[in-house]
Order: sequence, then C-alpha cells, then structure tokens
Amino acid sequence: MTRNEIINDLIRNRPKGPVAAKITYEVEEEYCYDSSRYKQTATPSHAQYGYTDEDLFDLGFKDRSGCDAFIRQRDFNGNSDYKLGRKKATATRRVNRLWNRIADPIQRVTKAGGRGIYKVSDSPYHGTLLGHLYAETKEEAAITAKIYFGYLMEDQGRIRIEYIRRGSVSEMKSLNEKLVVSIDDRVKSLEVERQNIEKRITNLNARKETLATVEAQQTAVEMINALDAMKD
Repeated sequence: MTRNEIINDLIRNRPKGPVAAKITYEVEEEYCYDSSRYKQTATPSHAQYGYTDEDLFDLGFKDRSGCDAFIRQRDFNGNSDYKLGRKKATATRRVNRLWNRIADPIQRVTKAGGRGIYKVSDSPYHGTLLGHLYAETKEEAAITAKIYFGYLMEDQGRIRIEYIRRGSVSEMKSLNEKLVVSIDDRVKSLEVERQNIEKRITNLNARKETLATVEAQQTAVEMINALDAMKD
C-alpha cells in the first residue's frame, strides 16, 4: 500500500488494514456519560489494524501537528480553522484518528532505533541541528555522533540523536546537502551583518575622533582668546 492509501485507511471509522490482514471487528455497546447515550466501541481483530510499528513509522509523522499540517494541506487546501468553517470538525476528526492510531508505534520505533538515518543536535531539548548520519543501530549512532560532531560542543554529554527514518546513506546525504544550503545562507547573512557592524564601528570611531578634534580646536581657541585678553 502507498503512503496515501495507508493514511486514507487509518482515517476511516473502521480501518480495513492491509489486504492480507482481513480485519474484523468485535462491537460492544457502552454508555457514554458525557453525551448521555450509548455508543458502540469496535475492537479490531488485529492490533494496529494489521500494520506493523515500522509501517506506521514510515509514514513520516513525528507529532500531531505534522498530521494536522498534512491533512489540512492535502484535503482542505491548507485552509485555516476560520476558512474551514463547518469542515473544521471533519478535519479535526481525521487528524485525531490518524495521530491516535500511530502515536504509540512511532514512539516505540523512535525509542528503539534501528538501521537508518539519525538526526544529531547539540542539546537534548530542541537544540541546533548539527547534521544527519547513517547507522545500523541506535548505539552505533550515539558513538558515531560523538566521533564526528563531538568537537563542536563543549559538553559531549548533551549531544542528542533521534531516529528519524529507515533510509539509506544516499538519503542521509540528501538531507545533509539541504542543511549545507541553509548553513551557506546563514553564513552569507552573517557576513552582511558583520559588514554592517564594521561600518557602524567605523562610524562610531569617526565620531570619537571628531569630538576629540572639536575639543582640541576649541581648547586652542579658548587659550588664544585668554592670551589676547591678558595682552589687553
């Protein structure tokens, strides 16, 4: 199944799962005190509707906001809540179904790691992205990250690796190439900023020199006037 096919299945009321899974449902009726009525609860015959943790991890979502951005863009032309109007409830339902059904599997795979691409940052808490690397295991990724990126940090213990994709070395290179472009753009921006700062420093020094010149000249004039007054 393609990515879109799996997503379309997961946002159904009762996902069908992969063809080979042949999902069935056991339906129970329970009273909901919030709505003051009975509601049906359908339990699938296969956990996660027949999809593996890796199948759901490979969808590429990391959080609910990612699901929201995808569904909103794909199904609702990227409209805001205000523009969605009555369709807002439909969008919210699809996002909630998708995220609630993939959140736990994604967390398990991310925590365990595996063969693929890891993101390396300089802090455990949303630090600066240093780059991406390929490794066979999470343990290997941690060692490799310290070898290649550790010198960029004062405290190697704060280095963070995150398993983001079951990709290849070529995919890792592609991600790093995009990062290099953003770094080059940042360097250019800083170069312009440095030039502007240097101009400001030059201007400030010129102002100091001007003040010194004015002071010297006016002191000299004052002294001459004083001498002339003494002659008189």
